[in-house]
Amino acid sequence: LATEAFYHRFSGDRSEAARAYRAILALEPTSIGATANLADILIYDGAYEEAIEVSRAAPAWDIGAWAFNYMAALAAVGDFEAASAVNDTFAATVPDDPYHTWRSVMLRLTSGRPAEALEVAAAAPPISDPLANAYTQYAIGSANVGIGRVGAARELHAATQAQLETYSGSENAFRLALSRPWLTLYVAGDTARARAELEDAKRDHGWEDLSPFNRDYPGVAIIEALSGDVEAASALLDSFDAEAASSADPQTLGIAATARALVAVRRREAGALARFDKVLPEIACARCADFMRGLVHESYGDPTVAIASYEAYLAQPFFDGGTFMLNLFPSVVHERLALLHDAQGDPVRAAEHYLRFAELWADADPEFQSRVEGARSRAAELNRVP
Repeated sequence: LATEAFYHRFSGDRSEAARAYRAILALEPTSIGATANLADILIYDGAYEEAIEVSRAAPAWDIGAWAFNYMAALAAVGDFEAASAVNDTFAATVPDDPYHTWRSVMLRLTSGRPAEALEVAAAAPPISDPLANAYTQYAIGSANVGIGRVGAARELHAATQAQLETYSGSENAFRLALSRPWLTLYVAGDTARARAELEDAKRDHGWEDLSPFNRDYPGVAIIEALSGDVEAASALLDSFDAEAASSADPQTLGIAATARALVAVRRREAGALARFDKVLPEIACARCADFMRGLVHESYGDPTVAIASYEAYLAQPFFDGGTFMLNLFPSVVHERLALLHDAQGDPVRAAEHYLRFAELWADADPEFQSRVEGARSRAAELNRVP
């Protein structure tokens, strides 16, 4: 069963892997490997409550994967205090774990506490492990995005990518480098700069020398499509089909299908939006799908779908590793929800999100202060309406 679970997990059949892990737990309820791996699958599927139940049934306070999945699932259902307690208990049990600051920062950031995340980071001791330090710097950069300090975030993320290039390889450095054009696209709204940053990432991390699979054609195609170059996006997907699709796992194929549908949406093809909605779950990250659905429907589809998707994204703050879509955007999603509710004629919800965005970004970079003031002013105006 363990071999079967391993095979299905790494060939991409998550449901079959989950079935095998459940079968292991039926025979050996305290199997930590089956518990941690099943919880991981459940969290990405958005089954957070079940992940909590599975983790609680087989506690292993000295195992990082178990503790992380338990904490992340608790965070995802909004139980910050319980998630923080799990994190602290694991840190006390394994005090030399180098990722404690990273977990503490990410937990607070994704739970809507970016300023607190930065306070924790400032008080933390130095980290000697180079990879742990790299990912911690990335988390601190992401927390800076949470309070609108995008300039500092860019510097920290660039430093992270340089460290990953040295200690983890070009493919991992490039994958995380895609956070920079995403940040510029969604947070700053600058498509020209985003495309330039994408080209910088390719150059800095030797994109041409990476294997076709590690070039992340589908992920790059999504950035190209969102930044307006649908022809470049389509060409990248053609390269993926020719060079990598035959050996790609189902999740990567799902991202490619999502990118294809997004290209069709940008071209205003008939039925493209319905196709996008259908293939989106195949990216195998339920919270990422909430964000992408909100983003696409905000611009090209149904605003009520966008609102529901963005609200779900904020309500379930699951986070993991370098999956930057999970942690870079919550503050700005409040701004987007404010605008959507405002346009839909819901002044109460619009004002709530305007004020939350303004609160989070009160000390944002000067270039964003007009957005903060605009949010405050509009909230005040809406709150005066009888």
